[in-house]
Formats: sequence, C-alpha cells, structure tokens
Amino acid sequence: MRPLRPLGFAALAAAALVATTARGDEGAAKARTGVEDGQLVTLESLLAILEARHEGRFVEAELEDEHGRLVYEIEWRTPEGRMLEFEFDARTGVLLEREERDAKHGSRR
Repeated sequence: MRPLRPLGFAALAAAALVATTARGDEGAAKARTGVEDGQLVTLESLLAILEARHEGRFVEAELEDEHGRLVYEIEWRTPEGRMLEFEFDARTGVLLEREERDAKHGSRR
C-alpha cells in the first residue's frame, strides 16, 4: 500500500518555505498569505507534479520576487545525485525554467 502522499507533501511544503534567514521567513509568510487568498498556487501541487515526472526527492524551495514576478524555486535531487532546479510562476504554476547541475561539482547545464 502506498503511503499517504498529500499529508507528506503538506508537511514538506510547510517546512520548505521556513528558512533560517529573515528572507526565508518573509517568503514563507508571503506564500502562506498568497495561497490563503487564492493568489498563488500551492507548493504542494508543484511538488506533486515533480514527483510524477521526475525520480528523486525534494530538497528545498524558496519563494522569490524576480522583477515583480513571484517565483517558486524548487531544488530536486535525482537518484544519480544530479541537482535539478525548477522555477515556477507562483501565480499560475507554469514552469518557467529548468536547470541541471552536477551536485558534486556544482556545474550548471
């Protein structure tokens, strides 16, 4: 039997946006308010998409303001150790960018 994923994603999503920096605290509050107001998609929904399409595991997420556009930056580690970084428009959930880098060397592709 498969474990209950939605509850796991909710916990991951909540923990993901709670960072140790003040900027992280601000991002978590902005995300929470935006989701509650229906202005932003949930991090949980984006993690579910990534899990369905990519093997690996969630590492961390941040909500960034990039030139007036709110963007979720999500890091994902593949079973081979590669790091993938996805940028999603936080309002629409549209994938804006995907980068891959070697986790050992930090080089981007």
